[in-house]
Amino acid sequence: MISYAYGRDGRRVQLYYLDDHHVHVEREIEALRAAWQRLRGEDWTEDAAAARRIDRRSAREINLLRAMSWSMFSVLAFTVLFVVLLLTDNVFLGPEWILIGPVLVFLAVWLGGSLFGAGDDGR
Repeated sequence: MISYAYGRDGRRVQLYYLDDHHVHVEREIEALRAAWQRLRGEDWTEDAAAARRIDRRSAREINLLRAMSWSMFSVLAFTVLFVVLLLTDNVFLGPEWILIGPVLVFLAVWLGGSLFGAGDDGR
């Protein structure tokens, strides 16, 4: 488990040595959160621009993971398709498509999600 904090501008900062190899993560994060709430003051309000920035970053990461997942699964699909075509003496796709196909799938899913806003709601 890796822990992150967000700065005032919404930028993510990794909290080094606050991971499950060095400390009890839940206890340490609860202590940090309690100290932050105590020190931030009563007049603290959430920065809307920083929240939007955090949400956009999260949507981009989700979109990237979705594209990588589709790409990895397409390796299997293109390999099976190639073997089937090879066994049936059909030379429709060459072996290079086992590598080219997943790249095209990645680009299609990644760019499609970026252009059409998929993942903006966190799904």
